[in-house]
Amino acid sequence: MLKAIKRLPLYLLLLVLPSVQTIASEVDSKAKLKIATEVITPDSYDKNIEQKYPVVYLFDSAPFYLGSYFAEAKLALEQLAAQHSFPDVIIVNIKIESLYATVNAKRDDLMTWFQAELQPEIQANYRTLNKQVAVGFSYTGGWVAAELGLHATELTDVLSLSPVFDNTSYVVKPDEIAAPLPKLRIYFGNEHRRLEFQFASVWAEKKLSENLQITQLSGETHQSSFIPSLRHGLLAVFSDYRAVAYTEMSASHWTTANVEQFFKQREQVYSVKASDEEESDLHTSLAKAYTYAGKLELASEHWLKSASKHKGYFIAQIAGEVEHAGNASLALKIREHFKNMF
Repeated sequence: MLKAIKRLPLYLLLLVLPSVQTIASEVDSKAKLKIATEVITPDSYDKNIEQKYPVVYLFDSAPFYLGSYFAEAKLALEQLAAQHSFPDVIIVNIKIESLYATVNAKRDDLMTWFQAELQPEIQANYRTLNKQVAVGFSYTGGWVAAELGLHATELTDVLSLSPVFDNTSYVVKPDEIAAPLPKLRIYFGNEHRRLEFQFASVWAEKKLSENLQITQLSGETHQSSFIPSLRHGLLAVFSDYRAVAYTEMSASHWTTANVEQFFKQREQVYSVKASDEEESDLHTSLAKAYTYAGKLELASEHWLKSASKHKGYFIAQIAGEVEHAGNASLALKIREHFKNMF
């Protein structure tokens, strides 16, 4: 952990836009880092003053991305939250002048500013959870991986999206790595992954494989991989918020007690209480999955908890599909098992 440097004042300017603040900061004159930071709080922030929020630090990568980097990333986060797959978060948009030079030649200064200035300021002025994520793309993705991913910080996760490691000085020696480290998730499209082997081999030597996940997104390019890898990474980071996916349901054994425990634990971590509709929807999804799988007693538990008005229709539809697929005996069992239930 870096030692705290002398703190310089951060000037807070409230913008006209709701739920947005700008923190303008310039670290010491020797470093000459010019950084403007927007803090975007969710709509729910002022409605529940007891609730705390995860923080997503979005490091500027606009010069390296051909689209609208921040706007597209913010929209992706909002869509995930709207789909109940992702919690409301505080977004910190970090804009850096002379970005390429900063993330390469001045990367240590940027690291010091982030740890000693920005993170303490966010934690002091906003209601934050111990769920802190940093995101970078391309050259900035290389910086967040090498600096934030391999040094102890207050971060829990680092998303390095299609990173470019500019030169071998990015390769940190294993004895320079200090625990505890955040979870580092690196995503690539179908591209030339320059210096990745030298970089990733550090984890192998340090036996840090549990802290590293490298994912190849087939069919995506360096540019097009940005949003898919961002969504994929965020869903992985907040997997404790999202209930079991439909494709995973039949392979698992979720009882109604498990569902109750999941929502209880999520409320404890994120201060978010599930609506009756959300709970019912999960029970309905589990009931469908277990009916298809022939786990009819388990399916019955969830059908009874489901508030759907279309249970009979769903069961008849599943039985018909199972029969059409050639499993007449299971179709008969489904019809017999549920014929007097609803």
